[in-house]
Amino acid sequence: MVEKLGLKHQPNKPKVLPTLETALRVAKDAFTGAAERDIYTGDYLEIYVIRTSGITMETFELRKD
Repeated sequence: MVEKLGLKHQPNKPKVLPTLETALRVAKDAFTGAAERDIYTGDYLEIYVIRTSGITMETFELRKD
């Protein structure tokens, strides 16, 4: 299932916030693509999720070389 995030070119559609899973997937995909093109991006990504119940951190490896 493809979820649209911005809907900037669809002004008549209701704006709905993405789920946490969708937001994490988009962030990981974006940084994976950036790491493939830019040698200064780094080897891993730290994602912090801030909720009312607390803060969690997830580490995602971008490269293995």
